Amino acid sequence: MATRVTEHPEANKRHAALTAPNQLPLLSGDAETGFPGMTDLDTGKTVPVADVRAEFERLSRQAPRDPEAERAFIESKIEMIRNDPHLSEEEKQRAIEQLRSRLQ
Repeated sequence: MATRVTEHPEANKRHAALTAPNQLPLLSGDAETGFPGMTDLDTGKTVPVADVRAEFERLSRQAPRDPEAERAFIESKIEMIRNDPHLSEEEKQRAIEQLRSRLQ
């Protein structure tokens, strides 16, 4: 069960629908719409789900780009690749080259 840090009742109400990372909702599905639903493990109730990818894409296009932040992000992914024990040196080099090409 998730433990809330705050004692403020209003904050607890706002966060009541959140789920702890180790207690993700379960897919329950909707036979009529074919759209997957989610079930909260704590309450057993269906949690509303919506596909907001188009809205997220629209908002993302409106946000100004930050080349320095993008560079830092890609460099952090390169470091993750370098340290991945499951990739061969050849796989690491190929992945790093692909990421570096995005910096240009």
